[in-house]
Amino acid sequence: MFQTSSISSSQFELDLLARQSVDLGHNIVLIHASVDMLDKVMSEQVTLVDDAQQAARRISQANTAVRNAAENVGSTVRDTVETVGNSATSIRATLDKNQTVAEWVQTLDASMSAITRTLGEMSNRANAIKDIAQQVNMLSINARIEAARSGDAGRGFAVVAQEIDRLSHQTAETTQGITLSIEDLTGSILALQKDSGVIAREASQSLKDSTAIEDALGRIIEKATQSEASVTEIMTKAADVDAANSSFMPVFANVKKGISETAAHLHDTRAQLDTVVDISESMVQKTVELGGASDDAQMIETVQSTANDMSAALEQAVARGDITMAQLMDFTYHPIPDTNPQQHLAAFTDLTDRLFPAFQEAVLQANPKVTFCAAVDRNGYLPTHNRKFSSRQTRDVDWNAANARNRRIFNDRVGLAAGQNTKPFLLQIYRRDMGGGHYKMMKDISAPIMVNGAHWGGLRLAYEYQGEGH
Repeated sequence: MFQTSSISSSQFELDLLARQSVDLGHNIVLIHASVDMLDKVMSEQVTLVDDAQQAARRISQANTAVRNAAENVGSTVRDTVETVGNSATSIRATLDKNQTVAEWVQTLDASMSAITRTLGEMSNRANAIKDIAQQVNMLSINARIEAARSGDAGRGFAVVAQEIDRLSHQTAETTQGITLSIEDLTGSILALQKDSGVIAREASQSLKDSTAIEDALGRIIEKATQSEASVTEIMTKAADVDAANSSFMPVFANVKKGISETAAHLHDTRAQLDTVVDISESMVQKTVELGGASDDAQMIETVQSTANDMSAALEQAVARGDITMAQLMDFTYHPIPDTNPQQHLAAFTDLTDRLFPAFQEAVLQANPKVTFCAAVDRNGYLPTHNRKFSSRQTRDVDWNAANARNRRIFNDRVGLAAGQNTKPFLLQIYRRDMGGGHYKMMKDISAPIMVNGAHWGGLRLAYEYQGEGH
């Protein structure tokens, strides 16, 4: 009676230890996931701080370049102001000269007009003289006629008339010459007046142009002076940036040091938790092997029997010549183009597509709690998944990660351990990546697949697990 009671008590303790080991594994996996996330975040923080330091250095370098450029621009602007100022002075002097020339030319034009009027008057008077000479000539003719009538008495009068006639002819010729000279001089003066008018207009336009240029130079000087002030302000701001940047650099260094130390501790903690996870899984394994009652007993039995059936199916395929042992154990993977996440083909993929679905889908149909049941080779390569996870890939990577999981290599800790395990079974608790940042807590039970004594891989059976009390 005592012995039976002791055995019952021991079995109870063993069962309790088995359940506690599984729950401990669940909690450790949660802690591991949190630390793993923190480890990644801290690594990213270190990278961000390092990037910030690099950016601060680049800002300092760029700011120095800005200051140097501003100094060069300032020097150039100052030279421009000086040069333009000198040009303005020269133009003002030229403007004054143009003013004098324009006024002289305009005076010359007025003088030419006065001379032309005077020459006109002279021409009129010459014509009047010519008329008088003609009248005198008529008088001399009449006098000669009267002298001829008077005979000897008019002989002296005839001599006078002859002299008057000669004088009238000389006067007419002289007047004709004066008229021609006046006409020539008038033509020359009119031509000169025309040229002087053109020159006067050009001088006036030049005066306007010079004034416009002087105004433009004035505006240039004004803008250049404003630019010089802006450059000075830029240099002042650049100096402020340098001062602020210099104060930030020590802060960045201290922050980076603190984050780096924290990240290093987290990374060490994560590595230690990997060991703890292994220990907790080993505890679960041992308690179940020792006979501890577990909620996973049925699942363990299912995965072991199904793995044995799949091993037998592979051995029969080799015996029939469907595949050689060399091909079955050829773990060379050929990437499938244009797939994301990356998918692969192996020498045995066609065979597993023919053989595995019958076994794997039967497990899913028998127990609705099972999320997936699929075989992986010893490198974590999953050639043939359940039909619901074997959709054709799309352009949506997150969707692919959740729905096109066949032909992928799952060489993470859980997938690799399941493929490489040669013990009767292996129970693991892990977070399954469903894509798009979504995870599910899973129990993963696997059993080895052996073919003619060679270890090919393992059959994985997984289902959701919420932990004790959930």
